[in-house]
Amino acid sequence: LVMILLISTSLFIFLQSFFHRQRVRALYQETLLRTRYDRRISDQVRAIREFKQIYQKQMLRLGDYLDTKDYAGLTAYYQTLNSRWRATSQLAGLEEEGLQRLNDPALKSLLFQKLLAAQNKGRTLRLEIPDPIQSLPMNSVRLLRVAGILLDNALEAAPVANQPDIYCAILAYPDAIEFSVANPVSATNPPKINRFMTAGYTTKGQGHGQGLRTVQEIVAETDNASLQIALKRGMLYFTLILTKPGR
Repeated sequence: LVMILLISTSLFIFLQSFFHRQRVRALYQETLLRTRYDRRISDQVRAIREFKQIYQKQMLRLGDYLDTKDYAGLTAYYQTLNSRWRATSQLAGLEEEGLQRLNDPALKSLLFQKLLAAQNKGRTLRLEIPDPIQSLPMNSVRLLRVAGILLDNALEAAPVANQPDIYCAILAYPDAIEFSVANPVSATNPPKINRFMTAGYTTKGQGHGQGLRTVQEIVAETDNASLQIALKRGMLYFTLILTKPGR
């Protein structure tokens, strides 16, 4: 009886400690992700302020040309502004075609940040959201963590000749929603997909290799989530499948 009590007590203490560590770990991940999300929002607010200042300067500059009747200078300045607008309109078109169908503000913000990051790297992130989506059936913090890791891995992957584009799709089905990210890989030396979830495995050098392991842990802790990895036609696909409640 004493042994049973000792074993029961030890088991209770162990379980209590285990669940406490799990709660602390989850809280840490949530705090970390919220900090990153808050930073992204702050960056967007700063970008809006900078845009307003630039717009005011441009209008004053146009006014100066009109006041001095310098129409040659006005024409040249207009052509400069027009070329800048054309460069930005491509990104606006992507936002208009894809993100307007997504009604998840946090995920929408993350995707827009990755569109900007791809543009800064000289690459194109092609977004496909063919149907309106209100939300994805996954805890928002976990979803942003998984989506951020998959997109960052695709952006950091070495570009392949004649295939610079990265793809992201959110597809809605009657019983599930798929979040898929794809990037081109070498046809002669493709990655070993059976090793991706091994802790520390990476193709990007020292200091990497934990992200996909984190994805695997989050997916394993989410009852309605599964992850598929596939190589198709020179592209590496990571697809997060989220079954809808009651399915």
